[in-house]
Amino acid sequence: MYSPTPAYSGAVGGAGQTTNPLAIVSLVTGILGCFCVTWIAAIACGIIARKQIREAGGLQKGDGMALAGMILGAVWGVIGVLWFVFTVALSSTSGY
Repeated sequence: MYSPTPAYSGAVGGAGQTTNPLAIVSLVTGILGCFCVTWIAAIACGIIARKQIREAGGLQKGDGMALAGMILGAVWGVIGVLWFVFTVALSSTSGY
């Protein structure tokens, strides 16, 4: 009359997953990269976090946060380098 209840096969809907702390650090330092050289930490933490998430076998999440932190870090890094080159070029041509 009744069909048997299927056996429990583990976590459902991502339950039990934790967010990788370095992914959070990467995103936060990527956002704050405009204030300092935290863009370097954003890139480094993002690379390490993505590696740890891949190796965790589905037990960790945060790959998108780590990627966003890396991208923001790279953008702020390029802006910082361009700003430095512009400042050096401007000061050398103005005779200061």
